[in-house]
Amino acid sequence: MNGPLLVRNCEVVGFRRGISAAGAVNGHTFERITLRGQTQFGLENEGQAISIRKLQSDNAVPAIQTYGTLCLMEATLIGREDAVGVPAIINYNGGRIHLRDITTHGYLRAVGDVETPDAFAARRIVGPDKTGSEGPNVNEYFSHAATRLFPSALQSLRLSVKETPKIPMDPLRLWANVDDFGADPTGQTDSSEAIQKAIDSGATTVFFPGFYTLTRPIRIHGSVQRILGVGAWIDYNHHTKPDFIIEDGVSSTVMIEHFSHVGGGIEIATRRTVVFRSVSDCDLNMTDKAEGGELFFEDFVTHDRKLKKQRVWARQLNVENEGTHIISDQSDLWVLGYKTERGGTLLETRGGGRSEILGGFSYTTTAGKLAAMFVTDNSSVFAFFSEVCYNGEPFESLVRETRQKITKTIRRGEGGVTPYVSLPK
Repeated sequence: MNGPLLVRNCEVVGFRRGISAAGAVNGHTFERITLRGQTQFGLENEGQAISIRKLQSDNAVPAIQTYGTLCLMEATLIGREDAVGVPAIINYNGGRIHLRDITTHGYLRAVGDVETPDAFAARRIVGPDKTGSEGPNVNEYFSHAATRLFPSALQSLRLSVKETPKIPMDPLRLWANVDDFGADPTGQTDSSEAIQKAIDSGATTVFFPGFYTLTRPIRIHGSVQRILGVGAWIDYNHHTKPDFIIEDGVSSTVMIEHFSHVGGGIEIATRRTVVFRSVSDCDLNMTDKAEGGELFFEDFVTHDRKLKKQRVWARQLNVENEGTHIISDQSDLWVLGYKTERGGTLLETRGGGRSEILGGFSYTTTAGKLAAMFVTDNSSVFAFFSEVCYNGEPFESLVRETRQKITKTIRRGEGGVTPYVSLPK
């Protein structure tokens, strides 16, 4: 039941299982993972919601055995020795899977979609499985029928995927430690003036080694390209709003990373690229100056997100407010692993925007009757998404979509969002 979490650039060699996941919450996201030399499965998933991009598996056993919700894209799965008698991916117990751009070598087939894994106990399949797919590669595959309110192609959007910009760590002589400018790392007194002095010092990296109270916004501009914390909080008691204003500056990219709580949030008043990495409980406000900019979220927790004319790439995005979670207006939104809590519309796409949700789930902890889970207004949306609800009040309406001036609604029991497809011509 751990997560939500993001694991990137990791290699596991040996063991019975390279990665083992279980439980219904809170979601796991992986990117650029290598699994080699396992003796049972490369990855086993027992009910978790998992999103994976760029998996490399080199094994004599199945690369994946799964039930739950699995979204896998851009994977290369190599089977060695005894793998000739088994599929690369075993999906069982009614598990929901979305596969895209999967290449396999040495396996019996790419996918074995069965009622139970017992069919593979003897290490070989007799006859075709129920998918009828005998091929080694998968362009795109859904284990369950897609939900469409209007005519749409049975495929994902395939929005372009942009890698998160890399900002190399600067030499320490280019860092400014806010404590050296008089900031109070215990959070007992106001550090606004000291932190602004550190920002204005000409440093490229500004380092926050403690907890800090603010009473006025800090302007991020000049030479600063990285704001770096150690997992602590800023402005815990919300004395000011916003805490930071990101303005124009020397660097084309600004990175904010490793903060557990940014009480007053952050305002973006620039078209510069902004990266949020391992930041929790941080509200964002986009001014008109942010239109046309690019945003990258990695392991990011936010609330009540409004996008307009922006391009966003998110790896493990967690939005937990009650009410509308994300409005994507005339924007491109790509999410690998979207986890939510509470009721209210989880994604509203409008103005001809394009949104692609590749895995994740709603942890519906307050009334799902508040609004439709997905609202689409003359826009393009693909969602491979599920729901977990323990309070007896799951979403009543899953999708409300408008094309031209016609509006249709899919209610619980009439369809699902694993996957939901809207691709207007």
